[in-house]
Amino acid sequence: KTNPLRALSTVHGTGPNLFRLKSTEQRSKSGATTPVETDFDAVTALSNCLSDLEVFKHLNTAEHRYDLHKYWTLLERMGVKDVSRGYSVSLAEFARTNPPPMEFAAICESVATFLIDTDRHRGAG
Repeated sequence: KTNPLRALSTVHGTGPNLFRLKSTEQRSKSGATTPVETDFDAVTALSNCLSDLEVFKHLNTAEHRYDLHKYWTLLERMGVKDVSRGYSVSLAEFARTNPPPMEFAAICESVATFLIDTDRHRGAG
C-alpha cells in the first residue's frame, strides 16, 4: 500500500511546499481571472489521500487543520462534490478490520467534528 503522505507530497510537493495550495485561477494584468485546467488524476489522488484516515489523523491537528480545510476547499472548487463520502468509505473499510471500539469511536468523532465544523456534513452517513 502506498504511503498516503508520500502520495500527498507527490501531488503537491515536499518540504515547505507540502501544504501549499496552487491557485485554481490565473489573474491577468487587467485583474481578470481565468480558470486553470484541472488535472483530474491529481484531483482524484489528492481526494483519496485526504480521505485516508492516517492522513486525516496527521492533518486534523492544531498545526495542520487549516491546511486540511484548504485542500478540501481547493478540491470542491475543482469539482469534488461530496467530501463526506470519501470519509464514509474509509471509515467502513476501517470498521471491517475490527478495531478496538474506543479507537473506532474516536476516529468517527474526529471525522464528524471536522465535517460539521467545516459545513461538509451533508450526505454523511
